[in-house]
Amino acid sequence: MLIPNESPSALESIYQPLVDRLRDIIEQLGHPFITLEKCYDDASWVGARLTELSHLPLSTKQQLQSLLQRTN
Repeated sequence: MLIPNESPSALESIYQPLVDRLRDIIEQLGHPFITLEKCYDDASWVGARLTELSHLPLSTKQQLQSLLQRTN
């Protein structure tokens, strides 16, 4: 299940390496991620995608997502 998108927020250039890595991961995953609308300039979108694609326990993913929501 995909984590829903939050309100867009600007992504600082310091995080570009994370965007590059996310782009590589999504390209390797194929469907449904390859057809997903991509918002690589949106910090909320990038953070949510990195969280959902990580190999972390669900409880940790939920904590990370709640942190993302508080910053918007």
